[in-house]
Amino acid sequence: MAPRSLRLQVRQSWQLDELAGYYQRFLEQFRPLWSQLRDDDRLDEQECFIARTLLIHEYRKVQLRAPQLPDALLPTSWEGHHAHQLCRNIYRVIHRRAERWLDRHLETAGGGGRYRHPARAYTSASAVWTESHGAPAPNTLCLTKKPALGPVLSPAQP
Repeated sequence: MAPRSLRLQVRQSWQLDELAGYYQRFLEQFRPLWSQLRDDDRLDEQECFIARTLLIHEYRKVQLRAPQLPDALLPTSWEGHHAHQLCRNIYRVIHRRAERWLDRHLETAGGGGRYRHPARAYTSASAVWTESHGAPAPNTLCLTKKPALGPVLSPAQP
């Protein structure tokens, strides 16, 4: 464990209290989903795709702010560890159903056949971009349908 003065300086320099608040909001947002998945997992493939998209998006929003400090410099019972564990647990339960939904609804931007390479989908699905003429680049992935949020996945009310 690092000396107390160093941990205090780190806490203030990297605004760890503010970051802990972001992690806490993530935990509050996704713990109900985790409870539902543990108690009565009835999410269909489309709902799993939506949940996974929101889960990773929200986790990354917080994670990208984190300074990636070693554990010795973080407060004990760091919310970032709890958020990571929750994200991992939810992801492990829903990712296969989300991938099955993607396999049925994802195709290349050129319209050629279904996309059948799940390993590449992880890196390409979030990297949809547009060339200067406004059309998706060849081999860029796009969804053929826009899913609607279900009541379980609606954003938390303030």
